Amino acid sequence: SWLDFDLEVTYEIQTKSVALTPDVVVAGGLACFTPYFAIDFGASAWEISGLELGGLALVCTWNGVTVKDLTVFDPGWFVITTEDYGSKIETLDDAIDDGHDYYGQYWELLSIEAVFDGCCGGTNRMLINNYFGDPSGIFGWGMSYVEACVGLSADIELSGSMTVSTTGLDALGLGIKLHW
Repeated sequence: SWLDFDLEVTYEIQTKSVALTPDVVVAGGLACFTPYFAIDFGASAWEISGLELGGLALVCTWNGVTVKDLTVFDPGWFVITTEDYGSKIETLDDAIDDGHDYYGQYWELLSIEAVFDGCCGGTNRMLINNYFGDPSGIFGWGMSYVEACVGLSADIELSGSMTVSTTGLDALGLGIKLHW
């Protein structure tokens, strides 16, 4: 469908919070636009005092290339999860309750991912995530995460990753996967 709705209601001790995330899918899945809303309640549980736009997600996919832009307007309500948890916007409560790691210091993610066929039945993948939120960096840039996987065959994969921030190289990883 071109429009999907997901409604989350969270009850906590003496409070109630509601997050509303409608998805607008364009051109059969070529692009997806998702606003993340938080509903503010008034003095009574049945009084709605406002609707807050907490974040926006725009994801475009074409020929194995995905461009994703996530923006968080209210970091007290929404956060961007780490790569291990899908690099997506979640409510802060969900991220904590589900044990998801997140980047609370960054308000925007610009990501480019390419997946394409490799040699001998393998798959190649390249991911570049740029995070923004550091006011001292250029355009607020705070960190970049780069990951590459080369499928030498259907059973052998070489990979590497690195994390670079305003302080320099933070992490470097190399790996090999063997499937049998």
